[in-house]
Amino acid sequence: MAYENDLQRSEATVAIILGFLLGRGIQSGGLFFKELQADEGLRPFFAPCMRWLRGEGLVRYRDEKEYGGEVGIAFFDPCLTSRGFAVMGERLRLGDRDISVGQAVKEVSEDGVSFSRVGDFFGGVLGGFTKSMGS
Repeated sequence: MAYENDLQRSEATVAIILGFLLGRGIQSGGLFFKELQADEGLRPFFAPCMRWLRGEGLVRYRDEKEYGGEVGIAFFDPCLTSRGFAVMGERLRLGDRDISVGQAVKEVSEDGVSFSRVGDFFGGVLGGFTKSMGS
């Protein structure tokens, strides 16, 4: 997929991570960029997006370690938080469609759909839910 800018790369990386962790459930193990089977151009966004998701309270992980080379950074025991699971189940309206955040994440991560033009995935979807759930 050709991304127009770093916002779209960040959006895609966040969606891929969330989709992966949603499918993985809660289990031990490490998460490396290569496990995501994502476009190599998204590699520089992997660690910052994982840290951002943690800061937003959507994911947790025990630790991270830099291995260097092709392996890069690993995050240990990553999973969605209860808040992350709740956000994935929330419903939202995008145009004429009523879908779950989880479905929107899946579409962004698998199909390359960009929701930044129809509500700003970060600010409108994730940001709105994380802010409302924090109150």
